[in-house]
Amino acid sequence: MPDGAGFAFAQGILAVTGEKIYFLPPGTKPHSMNIAFVRIQPTGTTKTTSMLKRTFFITAPVAALLLLASCSGGDHAKTDEMMAHNKAMMAADSLTKAQEATTKALYDLINTTSSDGIEKPVTDDFVARLMMDTSIKSTGIQALKDEMAMYFTAFPDFHQDIMGMATNGDRTYVVLHITGTNKGPWGSTMPATGKAIDVMGADVVRFVDGKVAEHWGYMEEMKMMGQLGLWPPAPAAAPKSMKK
Repeated sequence: MPDGAGFAFAQGILAVTGEKIYFLPPGTKPHSMNIAFVRIQPTGTTKTTSMLKRTFFITAPVAALLLLASCSGGDHAKTDEMMAHNKAMMAADSLTKAQEATTKALYDLINTTSSDGIEKPVTDDFVARLMMDTSIKSTGIQALKDEMAMYFTAFPDFHQDIMGMATNGDRTYVVLHITGTNKGPWGSTMPATGKAIDVMGADVVRFVDGKVAEHWGYMEEMKMMGQLGLWPPAPAAAPKSMKK
């Protein structure tokens, strides 16, 4: 039988690579696979020398490699290329999952309205590209702690729900639903209004060595100011000379 040949056998596919014949025995269950192979003696001999049977849980990458093995016809260069590509895809997928898990952990921590433990998901030299309050003069992770403290004073029930996440390389993009009630002052410039906010926002976080190192944040600021009764601003008083 020529190397790389394949044909239907029982309920699965038979693949021949070199001296081994791989096939799926009858009774194979969905999402799992009983893989058996027999090793054939030199030409002219019909006796099999060994048979091995194992059960595996099949994932998409494994299925792709099995398909390649059945079609490559012993082309080891193509097989190695496919395996390297698959390994790179799995590594990227693992990195994406790790970044998104860390991102979720960060927002879960923020939703406790405390910065305790923020050092675990965030780097010491953290950079915030869009600080909400220019009165914050600290830098690094301390600047993040200071801004969180302002938020939690102004909105004791501040909460962000993650509506969606996507990752590309070292950046994770987050869509947020932001709510809270303004029960305290925002610094020295905005007294408590007692009103609630309900707006959408979007964050971009950049990772370095598994931690959040940089942040860009956007939200419906004008909508929020309107909900707080702070926009549009009250009209200025008319000059005395214009009053009747």
